Amino acid sequence: MAWGNRILPRVITMGDVITMTSTIEKEERVMVKAYEQEREAHRQAKRRQQKKLLREEQDQRRRRHRDRGAALLEEGASAASSARLSASASSPSLSGTSSSSKDRERAVPEDLKGLSNFPLVEDLLIKIRVHEDRDGRVPKLRFVPRANPAHWVPGSRMYVDYKPEFYLE
Repeated sequence: MAWGNRILPRVITMGDVITMTSTIEKEERVMVKAYEQEREAHRQAKRRQQKKLLREEQDQRRRRHRDRGAALLEEGASAASSARLSASASSPSLSGTSSSSKDRERAVPEDLKGLSNFPLVEDLLIKIRVHEDRDGRVPKLRFVPRANPAHWVPGSRMYVDYKPEFYLE
């Protein structure tokens, strides 16, 4: 065989065999790796799909449970309101006068009185506009720093945590 003016050898040397073997092994490794990656991607997609189906089933169960609970609450509320109407007709002390609201106010512990004056049901804490209570006090919020031991923090070996404190001023 000749290539131009160059003659190619017809025998394969041991070096040629080693070079071809290493090349074939490299190509096989690349092909096997691509196959394994494709198989793993397929497994992950299958897992994601199974998790999604499981989450949807759990959400449906929660919705059914919540709907049953809401129906039970409505039944209980209608029964309780009819019982309240009959009780208030027979007893004037249960009619919800201003003395009962004062009793409720006295029932709130001292450390929670400040919190009870924040209208948290109506709006988010960050957007709340507070108003004076009956005694002319204004509910306020402050954060009290607390130093907590933390052996993983370099240097100070502690971190600062802020505890919210609701109070009346």
